[in-house]
Amino acid sequence: MNQRYSSPVSNRSKPVVAASILLLSVACEQAPPDPYQQAYWAIDRVVEGAMAATGTPGLALAITGEDELLYEGYYGFADLRHRTPVEEKTLFQIGSISKSFTALALMGLMDDGRFDPYRPIEEYLPWWEVRTAYEPITGHHLLTHTAGIPASRDDIPGGRFMVWAQRDQATAWPPGESFHYSNLGYQTLGVLLEDLSGESYADAIERQILDPLGMDASYSCIELERRTQQATGYIVAYDDRPPHRSYPLVEAPFLEYCEGDGSIQSTARDMAAYMRMLMKKGQGPEKRLVSENAFDAFATAYTSERLGDADSWGYGYGIAIASAGGHHFLTHSGGMVGLYANMSIDLDDRTGIVVVVNGRTRWRD
Repeated sequence: MNQRYSSPVSNRSKPVVAASILLLSVACEQAPPDPYQQAYWAIDRVVEGAMAATGTPGLALAITGEDELLYEGYYGFADLRHRTPVEEKTLFQIGSISKSFTALALMGLMDDGRFDPYRPIEEYLPWWEVRTAYEPITGHHLLTHTAGIPASRDDIPGGRFMVWAQRDQATAWPPGESFHYSNLGYQTLGVLLEDLSGESYADAIERQILDPLGMDASYSCIELERRTQQATGYIVAYDDRPPHRSYPLVEAPFLEYCEGDGSIQSTARDMAAYMRMLMKKGQGPEKRLVSENAFDAFATAYTSERLGDADSWGYGYGIAIASAGGHHFLTHSGGMVGLYANMSIDLDDRTGIVVVVNGRTRWRD
């Protein structure tokens, strides 16, 4: 069912998040290279059991240390109809994990003096407006989901008109007062990145992040030209009832997309390179992507909530900052139509894992 590489040198997806943390803890229990093999074997058993229980078509994962890829595993099928296996080159849409790419690219412009997150958005986009009785909305508010704007506009497919049409919406509270996850906010930031950089969103992400990290298999836009390279998304056949493991899966619609809230396609191996950069606070293989000061701004929790006596969850700039079991994490999940992803980085053990799947991750008995 899977292909395995074990060299010691390889809120829409809660089950994927839980599985990622479990697999990360399994990997971190093993220290020297030889005992890693036992941990990898255990990971395979966990993944295969979970996929069988949920009916998940395909899955890819990568575990990395600070300096090298530790493990990568490929399981099941990228396409059920053609029985195409998930392989290291299989593309997955990573959904909202893309928000961290958008935020980091803007942090790079902050280093260049072209972006100040505390200045009102209207100073950069004079045509942008939203109905509000409160103080101006800044880049910081959009980056932290505290602007008080709606989550999304499902009646508009995307693009600059989506951002322009926010003038029809009203803010719910003063900016900075409350956290409310907003894809619309990151669509606005994607347009802002284009205007400040003088490039398309795709070119800006490739130049500032993908190319310096050697993420040669990744793409910053979801386009028809690469449809056959991507894992097919699968959804439950019935959308009028709670999910159940007995319900069949059907192919999800394929939608082209190139906005700042979730348009990146990547592989497990490429995402491992991205996690290594995050562990090193913005340092890539040959150069820094952002300064340490800019990275600290990116990875600071500006919102926070308690989860039990010791655990907590907060949000920075396109990335969540969490603590659990005495460990500190950078993490984010992503969900597209029939495709789900989760990335978790243990900052104490200096180990990260990314899991991407192309179908059902939960059910009801």
